[in-house]
Amino acid sequence: MRNVSRETNQFTDDIISCDRRNLDQVTEMLTRLEELVNIHLEAEKHKFIYQDDKMLEMYQTVQENGLEQLQKLANPWLIQLLNRPPNMPMEEETQFLDRVSAIMSHLCGKVAHGPSTTQFTFNNIGTVSIHETTYTEAEIGFQTWGAGILLSKILDEEELDVKGKTVLELGSGTGLAGLVCALCGAKSTWMTDYHPTVLDNLERNVKLNNLEDKIVVKKLDWRTCLDPEQQDPSLKETEFDLVIAADCIFDFEHSRLVPKVSMHYLSKKTEARFHVVITYRLKFKLEVAQFEENMLKEGWTIEKTRYIERHAIAFRYSVYKR
Repeated sequence: MRNVSRETNQFTDDIISCDRRNLDQVTEMLTRLEELVNIHLEAEKHKFIYQDDKMLEMYQTVQENGLEQLQKLANPWLIQLLNRPPNMPMEEETQFLDRVSAIMSHLCGKVAHGPSTTQFTFNNIGTVSIHETTYTEAEIGFQTWGAGILLSKILDEEELDVKGKTVLELGSGTGLAGLVCALCGAKSTWMTDYHPTVLDNLERNVKLNNLEDKIVVKKLDWRTCLDPEQQDPSLKETEFDLVIAADCIFDFEHSRLVPKVSMHYLSKKTEARFHVVITYRLKFKLEVAQFEENMLKEGWTIEKTRYIERHAIAFRYSVYKR
């Protein structure tokens, strides 16, 4: 009899050793993942009530936390594929990325729910409304990640005081932390990202919270923004007292670029600081380690750092100075 629990465990082992540069390996893993996700979702939906006895036996082998297990390990792997797919002809890449996005959406339940508006309530500033899109529309920036929520709480509790300061947020995503900066009294907040749909959604969330007079939304592509000929003049001319970022390391390219981009835009004032919250995920362990090493190589000094655990997820909040 087919044992779905055993297959799920085997898949989570195989995904760690899968070579993301090998298209054949990746394609095989995607096919296995699609099938496993469908089985787990079907089992959850119908609670093992099936007419076919053989199907009933198979679904009885689905462990209760199997879908969580797949989400925990497969989501970071899928994000990496979106950021850097295997080499393939250009005409095939779009179809490949659509497939990865669809699997990710299905795994996260976004196909059923679609775009939605979520309200986050904080002790001091009250409620912030966030419109979230889908993976298919906005890739990584589709939802508010845990590190962004944690950074927002740090802002609300005034451990990070932004009153009267000019703030630049890198990789804003849905924009929660940037919105909280504005509500906490920042002089001006610049929210940045590179994906067109993410930028449109940031504008939407600014309007949703009536913060048009306090927030600027700008495109900032880390891969090109250090080129003098491609720099946005308004960003270049603005002196940022604070640079903030949350969950900004999903790839070795991010590990290399974030230290450079944050150094480039942060004011040279002695009190200027870079605040960053990183989620510690097994899949991105090497990327995060490389980021921390590159920060020191670029001349950053750690002023303070602490580990925070929320719902069995580990985060590191660090403050860097020049």
